[in-house]
Amino acid sequence: MSRRATRCATSSVGGWTASPAARSTGPDTVPGASCPASTPTTWSGPGRACSRSSSWTSTSTCSRWASSRIPRSCCDRAPQVSEPIETHAVDVLVIGAGGAGLRAAIAAHDAGVTVGLVCKSLLGKAHTVMAEGGVAAALGHVAPDDSWQVHFRDTMVGGKLINNPRMAELHAKEAPDRVRELEYWGAVFDRTEDGRILQRPFGGHSHPRLAHVGDRTGLEMIRTLQDRAVAVGIDVFMECTITRLIKGAHGVCGAFGYWRTTGRPVLFSARAVVLATGGIGRAFSVTSNSWEYSGDGHALAYDAGAELIDMEFVQFHPTGMVWPPGVRGLLVTEAVRGEGGILRNRDGRRFMW
Repeated sequence: MSRRATRCATSSVGGWTASPAARSTGPDTVPGASCPASTPTTWSGPGRACSRSSSWTSTSTCSRWASSRIPRSCCDRAPQVSEPIETHAVDVLVIGAGGAGLRAAIAAHDAGVTVGLVCKSLLGKAHTVMAEGGVAAALGHVAPDDSWQVHFRDTMVGGKLINNPRMAELHAKEAPDRVRELEYWGAVFDRTEDGRILQRPFGGHSHPRLAHVGDRTGLEMIRTLQDRAVAVGIDVFMECTITRLIKGAHGVCGAFGYWRTTGRPVLFSARAVVLATGGIGRAFSVTSNSWEYSGDGHALAYDAGAELIDMEFVQFHPTGMVWPPGVRGLLVTEAVRGEGGILRNRDGRRFMW
């Protein structure tokens, strides 16, 4: 499919807004930069945004708005700069490329729409790689009497019955299929002697339930999802920080940000925007979270008018390194407790059951 890019210039004084010309795009185009037509996958980043069969054009008019698939009222609210703005148009824009973001992008692609995936650093550097213990799913490979109902009960009990029961039910029901899906896409889980996916015990679970890949389950998940996203041709925009969601008459219709390596602005137009930016671990002085997890998504959503709920629920791994300084924040896997490890204070007394 032929894709063409449009890059337009505008001049302004004060404030941040992109001109309509800077966002003109035809109904079947996905902006990008020039690259060989034979390129199998689109990779975009500062100074190297590319798309199959794409090219750059420049204009100071908005004559193509009549055929644009992006509502003009939407992008009139975009930040304004006095230099050309790089623009990209997709049906669905996913901000965040961890496990959730990658899976959302794949689902959108499978639904038959164009997808843009934006990540703050490099693809594959999501915090999901830090998940060492495994993926909880009632497969019943080690404990035949396990079921999604038992998993649901364990989840509700572990949450002291204040969890959202609908979300807990969906998680328990769908987890086995998601694990099988990862396996189908190439994830290599540890195996039982008869060749089935091995499951280990874990804190809060009444049955051995965690499918795992040694102590690098998260890394294998990200590798698998990343390979899948690349294989189906999802447009990836790396090292891009989003600073504002763009709102139109009918809601959010894009995002504005900048390339981290050059500081140059970039504008994304989309029919739908998915925020999958991870947690806010870096709000705390000691955390196993990497530098990217500074709460950007929460701020973007709040600034756009979304209501934030359950903000007090921040996941902490109770086992991690504090000293020496060189390993401060290093995660000690939950599997330590799943295998029977307990926590004691300096007086030898147990805490955090």
